[in-house]
Amino acid sequence: LFRSIRLMEHSICLDRKFAESYEALAELYSKIGYELIAERFYYRAIHLRRKNADFYNNFGTFLQRTGRLIGAEKNYLHAIRLKPEHQIAIINMANLLTLMKQFDRAEYFYKRFVFNRFH
Repeated sequence: LFRSIRLMEHSICLDRKFAESYEALAELYSKIGYELIAERFYYRAIHLRRKNADFYNNFGTFLQRTGRLIGAEKNYLHAIRLKPEHQIAIINMANLLTLMKQFDRAEYFYKRFVFNRFH
């Protein structure tokens, strides 16, 4: 894992605007428990690619995992706004709302997931 981190950091030295490297580093740092560093890399990736729904979804997952449910909700919703058919963000949103005991809203996203899946 640490070797992967070093390689990704090197890739940033080669191209400071390659957002995917920042997002990959965020994931790697998150895996080893370095949440503050991970969060900074997520912000940098999103700053570079403001229209990348996957980055918002992944950041939402990170925020949910670290207990910041409102932030997770905002990021999932942003991902869905950017890409309305983003199935992973939709199901993540439904699961989060269920966790937050907002069952009516969760039901809407579960239905949306099923509708998108089979239509």
